Amino acid sequence: MTAAAGSPVALDLEYGPLGRDSWWLRAPDGAFLQVDGGTLAVLRAVDGRLPPEDAARELDLDRDDLAALLAALAAHGALRPGARPSLRPAQQPRDGARVWLAALALAAALGALAQACFFLLGRPSLTVTGPAALAALLLVLATVPLHEGAHRLAARGCGTVRLGLTWAAVFPTLYVEAQGAWALSRSRRCAIDAAGVAADTAAGGAAALAALLAPAAAPAVTAFLLTQFARTALALNPLLLSDGYWLLSDLTGVPNLSRRARESLRALRLHWLTAYAALSYACAGLAAGLLALFLISVVAALARAL
Repeated sequence: MTAAAGSPVALDLEYGPLGRDSWWLRAPDGAFLQVDGGTLAVLRAVDGRLPPEDAARELDLDRDDLAALLAALAAHGALRPGARPSLRPAQQPRDGARVWLAALALAAALGALAQACFFLLGRPSLTVTGPAALAALLLVLATVPLHEGAHRLAARGCGTVRLGLTWAAVFPTLYVEAQGAWALSRSRRCAIDAAGVAADTAAGGAAALAALLAPAAAPAVTAFLLTQFARTALALNPLLLSDGYWLLSDLTGVPNLSRRARESLRALRLHWLTAYAALSYACAGLAAGLLALFLISVVAALARAL
């Protein structure tokens, strides 16, 4: 819906802080939009006060720019005629996962302690037989849905949360999408980011405890834990589009981190985002090279077998 010419418009939007001079807007259709502080100030001035043309003149804005902004909001159902201001700060959603997150943090701490005890006091074995390797592989596969399920539970209370399947290079991978998490505090978003790794740590602790109680399982558990260490390092790598990326974005208050970093690199700015973009490209190149070597070795092995 658009307002009649010469009439004030009301903006049916909720807003909240996102990062440094960055705010999110939530439209009636559930879409989240990102604006800077200046744009939010313009929206506050326009909301229910003045017709768009009068607002552009009073605020010394380009009328076409303001019209384009309002048209973008209208596409999400946020624009309606009226002189009653509707732009409002969002109410913090009820945190439905606080107890779960506290329990997960405790389980992760105990899991880390159990793993340390296994490697220091147990009998870790680097000699892995076929059955032990198979058992380790099955344990790793079992932790994949556990990892994403932890993200899913941690995001309770922030609207629709979707579990999906995508591809990382040639490998299928699960992911959790919780767009409503932008309405949560920064610390709460960081907790969602870290929930998967915390669940992995807790699962590793359970396996380590089992190996301490049953030393015969030590070879399989050692292989499983070493694999989990590698998975955790990849998950927390902020140069990859994984948990570490979102954690860095939330900790620094820089949404759209990858895009902003590329823009900073193209502009050759003296900024940490420029270094981040350069390292990301280097990491992507290294990953592509390793993947190519892996695929070549697989094809060579198949050729020899045939």
